[in-house]
Amino acid sequence: MDIVSSIGSVEHGFKLSPPADGLSGLQMAAAGPGFLFVFYDHVATGERGDNSQYPGLITVLYPQTGEVTAIYRMPQAETDFSASACAASPKDFFFLSADDQGFLKVIHYLPN
Repeated sequence: MDIVSSIGSVEHGFKLSPPADGLSGLQMAAAGPGFLFVFYDHVATGERGDNSQYPGLITVLYPQTGEVTAIYRMPQAETDFSASACAASPKDFFFLSADDQGFLKVIHYLPN
């Protein structure tokens, strides 16, 4: 990940690795003042032996240093966290999904 200033110069960079094997970074957004969150999940390839049973994870990081400050395991099965939308803080996340009729809905996720 490269940290770029408002004038377009690269200030610094760091390597951002998935928190578990089999996961890919799907989306990144601000997580309150000074933090970012990255939503990781399994991306199905359709290949033989592909395992989609990995749990989705959220990492919260401080972009000035690249330090991961928290990792949260997403609840499985009871709710479909389709796409991460935003975070009000490093511990308060919102996702977009769809209900049974296909209407968009917002799902609030507050890790324990």
